[in-house]
Amino acid sequence: MTKEPEDPLILTDGQKALIKEAAHRWEITPAECLEQIIKSWSEAYRKLTGDKKRRIPAE
Repeated sequence: MTKEPEDPLILTDGQKALIKEAAHRWEITPAECLEQIIKSWSEAYRKLTGDKKRRIPAE
Protein backbone atom coordinates (compact mmCIF):
# COMPACT_ATOMS: atom_id res chain seq x y z
CA MET A 1 0.00 0.00 0.00
CA THR A 2 1.40 3.39 -0.97
CA LYS A 3 1.41 6.32 1.39
CA GLU A 4 -0.55 9.37 0.26
CA PRO A 5 1.39 12.65 0.31
CA GLU A 6 0.53 15.02 3.14
CA ASP A 7 0.06 18.00 0.82
CA PRO A 8 -0.94 16.78 -2.64
CA LEU A 9 0.30 18.92 -5.49
CA ILE A 10 -2.28 20.75 -7.53
CA LEU A 11 -0.97 21.27 -11.04
CA THR A 12 -2.45 23.37 -13.82
CA ASP A 13 -3.22 21.77 -17.16
CA GLY A 14 -0.22 23.60 -18.61
CA GLN A 15 2.10 22.22 -15.93
CA LYS A 16 0.75 18.71 -16.47
CA ALA A 17 1.38 19.05 -20.22
CA LEU A 18 4.96 20.23 -19.66
CA ILE A 19 5.67 17.34 -17.29
CA LYS A 20 4.15 14.86 -19.73
CA GLU A 21 6.27 16.24 -22.60
CA ALA A 22 9.47 16.23 -20.52
CA ALA A 23 8.77 12.67 -19.36
CA HIS A 24 8.30 11.60 -22.97
CA ARG A 25 11.61 13.21 -23.99
CA TRP A 26 13.47 11.64 -21.05
CA GLU A 27 11.71 8.30 -21.63
CA ILE A 28 10.44 8.06 -18.04
CA THR A 29 6.98 8.17 -16.47
CA PRO A 30 5.38 11.53 -15.63
CA ALA A 31 5.57 10.61 -11.92
CA GLU A 32 9.32 9.96 -12.21
CA CYS A 33 9.71 13.23 -14.11
CA LEU A 34 7.88 15.20 -11.43
CA GLU A 35 9.98 13.51 -8.74
CA GLN A 36 13.19 14.54 -10.54
CA ILE A 37 11.94 18.12 -10.95
CA ILE A 38 11.08 18.37 -7.25
CA LYS A 39 14.45 16.94 -6.20
CA SER A 40 16.30 19.34 -8.50
CA TRP A 41 14.38 22.37 -7.26
CA SER A 42 14.86 21.28 -3.64
CA GLU A 43 18.60 20.91 -4.13
CA ALA A 44 18.82 24.32 -5.81
CA TYR A 45 16.80 25.90 -2.99
CA ARG A 46 19.09 24.37 -0.36
CA LYS A 47 22.16 25.65 -2.20
CA LEU A 48 20.73 29.16 -2.49
CA THR A 49 19.54 29.38 1.10
CA GLY A 50 22.19 27.30 2.81
CA ASP A 51 19.42 25.14 4.30
CA LYS A 52 20.92 21.76 5.15
CA LYS A 53 18.16 20.58 7.49
CA ARG A 54 15.65 19.39 4.90
CA ARG A 55 16.85 16.62 2.68
CA ILE A 56 14.97 14.37 0.31
CA PRO A 57 16.21 10.83 0.92
CA ALA A 58 17.67 9.01 -2.06
CA GLU A 59 15.82 5.85 -3.01
